[in-house]
Formats: sequence, C-alpha cells, structure tokens
Amino acid sequence: MVAWQVENEPLNRAGLGRRAIPFEMLAAEVAVVRSVDTRPLVLTSFRHFNRAVDWASRPWPWTPVEGRLLRLLREGDALGLDIYPRMPWGRGRRRRQSAARARWAEEAKAIAAKASAAGQRAWIIELQAEPWGAGSLGSADLASFYRAVAGDGFDRVLLWGAEHWLWRQGRGDPSWVRQVEALLEEASNR
Repeated sequence: MVAWQVENEPLNRAGLGRRAIPFEMLAAEVAVVRSVDTRPLVLTSFRHFNRAVDWASRPWPWTPVEGRLLRLLREGDALGLDIYPRMPWGRGRRRRQSAARARWAEEAKAIAAKASAAGQRAWIIELQAEPWGAGSLGSADLASFYRAVAGDGFDRVLLWGAEHWLWRQGRGDPSWVRQVEALLEEASNR
C-alpha cells in the first residue's frame, strides 16, 4: 500500500441530501489516520469542469475545495482529483448529458501545479474511463482523456471503469480492454 485515502470527495456535496463532510470532521479523521500510520495521505475532490455541475457540488461558500484540502496535507501527501468529462446531470427526471469545458485538461493541470507549489503531489484517483449514461463515451475517448492529462503534473493517473471494460469484452467488444492495453504500453515507453 502506498497511501491512505481519507474519505472520497469529502468536501464535495453529494448523495440524496447533497451534503459534504464538515471540514472539522475531515480534519479530525486525518489526524486519526496520521496517529496510527506514517504513510502519505490522499484527499480527493470531484471535478466535471462544467461550471454548473462543479458549483452544485461545492460546499458553501461555493469555492473550489482543492485549496481547503491542501491545508490538511503535508509534504509527500497527494491531492487527488476525480475527473469526469462526460456525465449525466440534472434534477429528477430532467436529465441531459453534460460535457466538460474544452480547456478541462489545462484546468486540471493548474490544480496539479497548485498542489506542487504547496509541496504535495497530485494524483488523478478516478479518470473517467467508462460511459456515464448511454452513448456518453467510447473506448477512443478513454485514450484522449488519458493523453490529455498523463505526465503533466500528475504523478499517478488511475482509470475508473474496469468493470465496464470486462463487461463489454464478455459481450464480444474487446475495444475497451485493447485500448487500456495500448495505454499501458504507451505509459511504459515514457
């Protein structure tokens, strides 16, 4: 094990109640983990890079959560991002596909630069690598998302979607698994 992730997107509002974990509670959880183990910590933030969705997930006073998370991290820890460039969004039955801004990768890299300036690493804990909603993402999109951020300020890029790749392969579509294999080969040649 390399690091402890304390909560998942703790300061982003989510779930049925649209609530975030209070900062003071997160700080107490971080202290408990640090008291029992010396390995680095990872604190994560969700980003869609779409103004409406990102604002809806932020806690009051509606500021980006990454700065608050950085205050809890020490040198050698990591700020994690969960990045979903294409996802459904809406209220109740009113749903639509939402896409990230065209400059989403540059914005993600700017967050990584802030973490680096604060003495922390930046990791992508979840990079969308499966559809979130019918037709929202194909296997070629997975590669373009990865290439948009890999190696530019992020020490690690973890893909989210392995169960989908295997499900598709089991139904006669090996394109997802092949795409991931090609990306692994590409990454090993860097």
